[in-house]
Amino acid sequence: MLVYANRDALEAWTGEPSPDNWEQLIRRASVMVGVATRAARYEVTPAGMPADDDQAEAMRDAVCAQVNAWIIAGVDPTGEALTAKVTASTIDGASVTLDAATEAVDRQRIAGALCSDAWDILTLAGLIGGHPWVMP
Repeated sequence: MLVYANRDALEAWTGEPSPDNWEQLIRRASVMVGVATRAARYEVTPAGMPADDDQAEAMRDAVCAQVNAWIIAGVDPTGEALTAKVTASTIDGASVTLDAATEAVDRQRIAGALCSDAWDILTLAGLIGGHPWVMP
């Protein structure tokens, strides 16, 4: 399996220390980037990585963007964290209720689909054709 990013790249992208499971997140995002670019035509190194530096950087950046999206959303696609976290909260008479079903669906979508930033990076690098709004 090809892995397009590393811990240093992730920390440079986010500006924050990597989460404890950074390696699993990068591997999962690398698979997603590989699937998204499976129809792309480009030269590769003997190791299977893009030979063109710009394309290699785009794949690295797309992986980092995807992991960052998971971190921001509080989603771990490698674990059990795909259910809604809070359904209601009351503080000093103010109340907030979240639609747990909608949140769970959103978290599933974030966990399983390439985020728009990653998609855009790959599209601009010429690694994805067609329309970005037709995502798997």
